[in-house]
Amino acid sequence: MHYKIAKLVFICSTLFVFTQASQAEELKGGDVHYVLCGESKQGGNVQYSSAGGENWEYLDANGTKGKAKETDHDEWSVYLKDNQNADVQIDMFKKTCKWSKKGSQTRDYKIMQSSKEAHKL
Repeated sequence: MHYKIAKLVFICSTLFVFTQASQAEELKGGDVHYVLCGESKQGGNVQYSSAGGENWEYLDANGTKGKAKETDHDEWSVYLKDNQNADVQIDMFKKTCKWSKKGSQTRDYKIMQSSKEAHKL
């Protein structure tokens, strides 16, 4: 009986520690400085990385590099306007990136990787 109780206590303790670690590592809008977005219905992927201040850079699957400006951020999202005049929402709650531009089809991506540190693109 004591073995079963000890095992149950160990399992519950492990789950508690794992849950706490996962919550501590969760990035929110103001924390994120790099995302890799992929698996869009249109195919390909795109990376966004902070270049300091309101400046961001992006690199798409075709090797095209560009710049973007942060227009806003809230608890869960970062909002960018890229040099193609497209709006980008990096949503850390939904784990999605949304690219939209008037006259073009909206592109929805899943966030595959994110970091507090910016990456060189």
